[in-house]
Amino acid sequence: MNANTRGNPEIHPHSMWKQGAEGRPRLTTHPQTDQSAAESNPLVSVSMITYKHEEYVEEAILGVLMQETSFAIELIVSNDHSPDKTHEVIQSILLQHPRAGRIRYIRHPQNLGIMGNALHNLKQCRGVYIAFCEGDDCWTDPQKLQKQVRNLEENPTSDLCFHPAQTFFGRQNTNQLFGFQSFRQKCIPPDEVISGGGDFCPTASILIRRTIFENLAEFLLTAPVGDYFLQVMGSLRGGAIYLPDPMCIYRKGTPFSWTTDMQSIPRRRDFFELIFKSLKRFDQLLGHTKSKPLSIEIERQYLHLSLTYLKHGMLADYRALYETLKRQHSISIRIKALYEVGLRSRSERLTRELDRWTFARPNPISRAIKRLGKAVYRIQSPSSTSGHANPNQPLKLRSAQ
Repeated sequence: MNANTRGNPEIHPHSMWKQGAEGRPRLTTHPQTDQSAAESNPLVSVSMITYKHEEYVEEAILGVLMQETSFAIELIVSNDHSPDKTHEVIQSILLQHPRAGRIRYIRHPQNLGIMGNALHNLKQCRGVYIAFCEGDDCWTDPQKLQKQVRNLEENPTSDLCFHPAQTFFGRQNTNQLFGFQSFRQKCIPPDEVISGGGDFCPTASILIRRTIFENLAEFLLTAPVGDYFLQVMGSLRGGAIYLPDPMCIYRKGTPFSWTTDMQSIPRRRDFFELIFKSLKRFDQLLGHTKSKPLSIEIERQYLHLSLTYLKHGMLADYRALYETLKRQHSISIRIKALYEVGLRSRSERLTRELDRWTFARPNPISRAIKRLGKAVYRIQSPSSTSGHANPNQPLKLRSAQ
């Protein structure tokens, strides 16, 4: 593997962190304004995978480098053999940015794929905590890591901390929040995280203890995605700590992004087969202690594909998918009812609306309360006029005047 690393892993003589009793960095009360090259004992490792992100990767990297912390961090950027100018953008930052010493850069000589690249990068992480930011997302609050680490340090039985993200479509600010759960900080129970699916925690918002990945690394080798299973494992011991401020941008509609990839019906079909098997294996791994919320996630994944078939008039595939699920999984009243309605009406919209108002979680009352809350608040974004992300200013929620 061709790994290009800038700087030596030496500790800056003026770094403001101390060794704890466990031989790892501990938070201090004074902010650290300078850090050495790829510190030998970082408290936080930031995993950034990138492929064809020449338009966005600079913002992603700068959002990490601007972090103001009282502890050492490292940013591991893994370029999955991008054919565009992603490498040149990264090299420019390595040569010019005053905090480039925080970066460890890996340029793969051949494409590993999303999961291959992600798992390789996670194995390079040395910090007690791991944060995530893919090359087309970015962080917007310089205090993001400081806030999240402090909360996990103060809650040693919790292994996961996350927050909402502002949604961009390419460079267009949609003024919508992704992963919004509450206007107050709270600890969310594991079952809610599990049944919430992969959309519950924005990936760029997640901070987990590295031990969560280490305990799950072998399982992830055959899983089609990693973030969902990591957030579930991170919530099991003491729930997930939720912070209400949106401190990152989640970008949709970019080439090779998840949302773009799932527009393909064959890709969605292949994904369902893989995620179904992975969720079944995960249930076994957890000793069937979380079978009920995992079953909700299986149904959610099934409905994504089933309604896609219905929308495109693919009734033979619609029937075959249901029969396959029935043979391999216990069918709920929800799935039976929706299947019959879809079969008779041949309407994806009617079937979706029935699910939304009758079965879907959260229930209509909870969703109405959440919408009412969002109506009272608005996003104050420094990029709302230009449509461009500004990683040097945090996003805030405030009451509408």
